[in-house]
Amino acid sequence: MQAEAGRTCKGKVTGITKFGAFVRLEDGNSGLIHISQVSDVYVSDVQEFLSVGQEVEPRILSVDEKGRISLTLIGVKEAQPALFKAPPRPVGFEEMMDRFKTVSDEKLGELRRLRSRRK
Repeated sequence: MQAEAGRTCKGKVTGITKFGAFVRLEDGNSGLIHISQVSDVYVSDVQEFLSVGQEVEPRILSVDEKGRISLTLIGVKEAQPALFKAPPRPVGFEEMMDRFKTVSDEKLGELRRLRSRRK
């Protein structure tokens, strides 16, 4: 079956990168779900939503002149809600500041330790 824009197909996630996820489609072709096409909410890490080996049903956005297939899960996920992990819970301001303080204290401690070695 030839890949054509607008068609929904089944596939399996074969790799995840910072910029998206590669999917092997049932017809043997491979396509890319760009990070901006993983969800309709902000995605900072694709692994929060997809994992290698996971079966998905993306829609084909386009096929370029080199045969590269662009895929999307936006607008398709309503039919497959069990495939998606829940987005991370919102972090409150106090928790965010506590994390910042902890990381900052660790960095300052490391800096002090390195400075004391020089002397």
